Amino acid sequence: MSTSKKGKNNSRIWSMLLSLRLNITLLIVIALVSILGTVIPQGDAAKEFGMHLKPWAFKLFNTLGLFDTYHSTWFIALGAMLCLNLIVCSIKDFRSSWRILKKRILPAIPKNKKGYSLTIPRANTEQLGTKIENILRERYKRVEKRDSGGSVLFYGEKGSYAKLFVHLVHVAVLVIVLGAAFGTMFGFEGYVEVAKGQYFTKVYTKDNQEKDLGFSVHCDDFQIKYYDNGMPKEYRSDLSFLVNNKVVKKASIIVNHPAKFMGIRFYQSNYRDYPEASIRIKKNPDGTKTVKVRAGSVFKLPNDETFIHVLRVDKNLMGMGPAVEIGVHSHDSWIQFFVLEHIEKLKERIPQLFERFPNLNPSSFKPYTFYLDGIRDKYYTGIMVNKDPGIPVVGLGGVIIIAGLLLTFTYPQKRIWIKIARDSEGINFTVVATGKTGDTNADRPIKELLENYKGGRV
Repeated sequence: MSTSKKGKNNSRIWSMLLSLRLNITLLIVIALVSILGTVIPQGDAAKEFGMHLKPWAFKLFNTLGLFDTYHSTWFIALGAMLCLNLIVCSIKDFRSSWRILKKRILPAIPKNKKGYSLTIPRANTEQLGTKIENILRERYKRVEKRDSGGSVLFYGEKGSYAKLFVHLVHVAVLVIVLGAAFGTMFGFEGYVEVAKGQYFTKVYTKDNQEKDLGFSVHCDDFQIKYYDNGMPKEYRSDLSFLVNNKVVKKASIIVNHPAKFMGIRFYQSNYRDYPEASIRIKKNPDGTKTVKVRAGSVFKLPNDETFIHVLRVDKNLMGMGPAVEIGVHSHDSWIQFFVLEHIEKLKERIPQLFERFPNLNPSSFKPYTFYLDGIRDKYYTGIMVNKDPGIPVVGLGGVIIIAGLLLTFTYPQKRIWIKIARDSEGINFTVVATGKTGDTNADRPIKELLENYKGGRV
């Protein structure tokens, strides 16, 4: 490809990045996608939503990443394109503003601004010019006078750096976006359920991946307070944070009052009530072993390559009382049966119970016999764990954007042009002022001077 063609392509790309149309298009697309991400359930909530979709629709949604819109590659690409567009436009505007500021170029009178005009048949232009210049120097930091072709132009300006303050807002937006991206890439959000007296060192992310915290957390206590009508009023978890098995920090968390440790925040999310069963396992002559389990628990029998899967914990199985359904996985075999708390009473009531219902025999897996000593409700606190290293960066962006807005509106740029020119009717004075206060205040002293001079009061 020739050098000229490369130059044309680069010019087109640069023009596209500088395009206001691209900026508006990206903002509209991101806004529409954000609405889409709000309407379509995200994360765990998307699972139930996806079950109601047709297979082709589910595949399409999943391929496009609509179940995790804000982390999808194309959404990140849209954000990156918007940032690039903002950077390029900001660089161009900043260079232009800085060039005008440093070279102190005298700007032309704005044609779209309606000014004040007055003609005085006879006037001492030198005397009036001196008075005008004195007024401007009292009110403006920069004052210039230019003579050209029989006319005189006075220019007054203050707040020269005001245009640069706007770029602080642009920088702040970029810092906030980069902070959010930094948090997404290097942070995580997980969840864990833990009972009083238990430890955890890992949490599970939205995609069911384990995330190691790098330290241990112990649930010292979990308490629930209720209203008079029985509804939960407050639930609180008392936590201890341990490093190398030493307690470094203790903290309590309730809803909207998280704890922070080593850059990770712990939020009180919810709680669950799980029935916990106490199972006693007997094997002669090895004695007995007691384990506390809940539905979904898996444990290994001692001195054996056998795993016990707790399939169900039922407080009253078909009117027969508390029961636990377990599955025994030993080598290549699988045995499934129930363990009832009141099995002896049931044997008295029903002759040949095990012959008729072999799945109720607690000795179905020889040489072990399983006993259920009871079921009690046990609370598990649900803790949301979040690490977002981008929060300080986003906070810095927030400070910058507030500073930029305050400076922009507190110290606006104010400018005034006074042109003195002779025409057939006499001396014509044209006054144009711009700024936050507008014409009514910025050019009032000049108007009063000219009106008084015309009326012979000066």
